[in-house]
Amino acid sequence: MARFRTSAIFQSVLGTLGVLIFCASATVYAQSAPAPTPRPGMVALKNNNPRIDPAILKGPMDKSSKMTFNVVLALRNEDQLNTLIEEQQNPASPNYHHWLTGDEFNARFGPNPADYTAVAQWLKSEGFAVVEVNQQSRYIRCTGTTAQVDATFGTAMASAGNGLFTNTADPQIPARFDGIVGSIQGLENLHASYSNARKHSPPTPPSPAGKSTAGPGPKNSVSQPDTNNGGYQAFAPQDLQIYYDEQPVLGAGYTGTGDCIAIVGDSDYLPSAVTLFTSTFGTPAANINTVLSSNKNGTYTSPGRNGDEQEALLDLEWSHSAAPGATINFYLGDDGNTNDSYGGLDDALNRAVNDNT
Repeated sequence: MARFRTSAIFQSVLGTLGVLIFCASATVYAQSAPAPTPRPGMVALKNNNPRIDPAILKGPMDKSSKMTFNVVLALRNEDQLNTLIEEQQNPASPNYHHWLTGDEFNARFGPNPADYTAVAQWLKSEGFAVVEVNQQSRYIRCTGTTAQVDATFGTAMASAGNGLFTNTADPQIPARFDGIVGSIQGLENLHASYSNARKHSPPTPPSPAGKSTAGPGPKNSVSQPDTNNGGYQAFAPQDLQIYYDEQPVLGAGYTGTGDCIAIVGDSDYLPSAVTLFTSTFGTPAANINTVLSSNKNGTYTSPGRNGDEQEALLDLEWSHSAAPGATINFYLGDDGNTNDSYGGLDDALNRAVNDNT
């Protein structure tokens, strides 16, 4: 889901996404899985296999299918990075809140430029087309057939039906790239299936019709907002500002003007809904820039409006309420146009960090 951040630095903890796949038949791809024997000079790239139940597999993928995938290079000096992250949160450290720009981060912890060249040359020698080398996000994007992927990486690509596919073994890489290549994204698309509890829930019914008025704040206690919406007490931007003691700051002219808030999301939104929110509650018009963030085959796309639209509106409207003068960059990922194993939200987060605005 989208998350609201006001800091220039993001920390992302990405958990395992749940998978819900419905199988109409009990067909089992019985041959899926002995792990292929490594080619000479190759080693397994560990933790790059979703390790799904073989019962959902239908059989091997069509060997002529075209695949696009990202070879992601690993970070360097991870022990130093972990120490720095701790120091940035320790008020007693001279590195407290001393953030790095994207270029500074890559200089200290990113792959060596020569590693991109070496890995790209190896991929080309295996017959893949290298379509992009992105040193900001640390990946090399390639295209090739399923047959090439199986032969090079020993992945035993299998179909799970309904357009879903997965590797059934950890991919193999040359031993000289052990510790240099961190992961390969795009060898499975099971992240595109979600539990109904996570996405596409039905929209909340609208409040009864009636004029909404924003009052001066709670009359009796901070637990009783003084905004009337069609006869119901409701929480409004003015209540947020009072509860967090923002009004003296806003009254002094500190509204976030000149600053930028980044929101990451995976659903587009209806701009008129934000306009209705700001006009109803008397806040300034919101300045929102949508930044498309998912690019699988050279084109950035929007996922359109989906079941996560309410989350996007919630984040956009209430971050604007907290800092009505700030620009908002809405980084929009598209699960249907990504090679990232974590989906479009990870694309959005990466672009927000790399933009460094």
